Amino acid sequence: FNLTLINPGDIPLTDLEVSSRIYRIEEGVEIDVPEVSVSLTEPVAELSPSVRKRLSLQMQADADAPDEAIAEITFISAEGAGVTFVGEVSLLPAIPILTVASPRVGYVQGSVDRGDIYSRQVTIENRGLRALEDIVITPPQEIPWMQLNLPRDADGLIRIPDLEVGETFTFDTVFVPSNDVEMGYYRDEIVISGSNAVSDFTVQVAATVTSNFVGNLTALVTNSLGQAVPNASLRLRHSVLGHDLDPVMTDSEGRVTVTDLSEGNWSWHLSAPGHGAQAGVVEIQADETAEISAELHRSLVTIEFNVVPVPFTDRYEIKLEMTFETFVPAPVLTMTPPKYEFENLPANFEATVMFTLKNEGLIRMYDIEIEGTETRFGRLTPMIEYLPELLPQQSVAVPFRLEYAGREGEQTPSNESGIANASSGDRATASIWTDLDDCFTESLPFPGADVMQGLAALANGKYRSVSAAEAADGIGAVILILAGAQALTDVRAFPFQLIACMGGKIFGGKGRSDSSGGSRGPGTNGKGPFRVGGIGCFLADTPVLLADGSYGAIQTLKTGDKVVSNVQDNINSIIRHTYKIESDELYRLTVAPVSNRSTTREILVTGEHRIWTDTNGWLAVRNLEVGEWLHGQSGEMIEIISTELLPGTHEVYTFQLQGDSAFYADGILVEDLCGGLYLEDPESLKEITE
Repeated sequence: FNLTLINPGDIPLTDLEVSSRIYRIEEGVEIDVPEVSVSLTEPVAELSPSVRKRLSLQMQADADAPDEAIAEITFISAEGAGVTFVGEVSLLPAIPILTVASPRVGYVQGSVDRGDIYSRQVTIENRGLRALEDIVITPPQEIPWMQLNLPRDADGLIRIPDLEVGETFTFDTVFVPSNDVEMGYYRDEIVISGSNAVSDFTVQVAATVTSNFVGNLTALVTNSLGQAVPNASLRLRHSVLGHDLDPVMTDSEGRVTVTDLSEGNWSWHLSAPGHGAQAGVVEIQADETAEISAELHRSLVTIEFNVVPVPFTDRYEIKLEMTFETFVPAPVLTMTPPKYEFENLPANFEATVMFTLKNEGLIRMYDIEIEGTETRFGRLTPMIEYLPELLPQQSVAVPFRLEYAGREGEQTPSNESGIANASSGDRATASIWTDLDDCFTESLPFPGADVMQGLAALANGKYRSVSAAEAADGIGAVILILAGAQALTDVRAFPFQLIACMGGKIFGGKGRSDSSGGSRGPGTNGKGPFRVGGIGCFLADTPVLLADGSYGAIQTLKTGDKVVSNVQDNINSIIRHTYKIESDELYRLTVAPVSNRSTTREILVTGEHRIWTDTNGWLAVRNLEVGEWLHGQSGEMIEIISTELLPGTHEVYTFQLQGDSAFYADGILVEDLCGGLYLEDPESLKEITE
């Protein structure tokens, strides 16, 4: 403790000495307490005139000293000046205090193969002021193969001699999982108690059970046309160990073999240029070869949008170009011309327009249904709604009746989707106008219908897949009639977002999971399964990992900043837009590293934001469960300890990336604004203006 002395005189005081008298009062009588003493920690040579000096003192007390006492501390200089300080002293009982001297981290953790043995020495030390008496050690109770190398008594407990102050005791912790123990992470504890201990002392023990047995994996990759897919990329990740293998590529026959894989479950992901992707889990068993047979969707259509400003007007011209692969072993349905454009249409305008429907592929298509659109702007009705078949390279002219009500006209749609739907069997026909409108809505900051002022039509059919005996849905053809276009904002990135949306909704929608969760497989640029979807935000001070390795609060980030956007730190993406919104669905996630669950921290994020989980892929925060493993920025697994929905409305921030769709917020891999796709309510977003 410290006391401050002041020399109010005109001459210096030298060689200060301290003396103390410690006593207690019983029935009015002062009784000295020799068990307590006070001394200076360092001598004081001089105290100059009008100077304050802070002195450091220490008080020592024996274990049997009384609980209460009075201390008189007197300072005297060589010149005879003196002063006495009087204070009350309260002494706490002397207790034993245990600590783990080894391992220095304070817990036991190791990795052990099934059927093998792992041991680690543990040393405990009494750093208290009294011996720990009647010591009882309770070994791990939950995991039977976690043991201590100490003899047990009849009740299964371990008793050791008293531990004096400063003494240590060492024992071994041994992990001996049998061959039938499942691989995974296990945790238990060692409890040490004493008759005079204030509370029990706990030593955490944890083990990751692995296997030294290996197996092999072979994969065959074909596409929806029955063709082998060379140069397809196969990524693998061990579900328990978290080990990622470098991607391997298929050969000219679409095959690849990976050897010496640790037994257990491996997450796999296959992707190839010009194809969709597939992901799944395969079990590797010792000395056996597991097989994967994957069929990737082959993209036969590419879409290009051009947005060109019209000189001297506040208008833009949108040009849609679709390129179809022809002479392929699948039907390719085209409709030409792909677009009609009318300028300055009067209200209640009517016309007949002609389109040519052609099968550019090499397989017959049958049961072709042609559908139109009915919106508040008008109606586009096919005068031929059904064709029994369309042979390879065959074409047919289809007339459509166009009725345009005008910008202010309002009509009641025939169904909620905005398309007169005429599906048959168990095949649900796509609603192309809804998809188009969704894509414009999601790619632009205002509704697509107000931009397009147009109508669309769709043709779909069936064919016999070359890789399956059953009938499959054919690729649809779309036409678009524009009745003028209003001004667009931020048209530079609009085509790319619209292409991605249209490609997913019209030509590659099969097998895609919804935005609420589920594994979608790896993503666009980096290593690991990360893709777009979802919308969510963080509080203003949430740290985001930047491309230079530093961190920035999410509210300070701006367009053009670069962030780390995948599990490889050399893969970065540029922020395209930043946003702030108000949310009444803010969650508090309490998380901890799997390797040290005693070190917890909190993450605050809105319920709709999607976070990458080790077992279930992208999941919305509101759907996360306790025990889920998240992906940390250094590759470690982060476990969810608890989730809590917080009350109130909160101002939160997010951004949209150009390139990849993932970044690290608060050290966890999360999605961005989803690249402009699948926005639930675009009008609720308020873009930050600089």
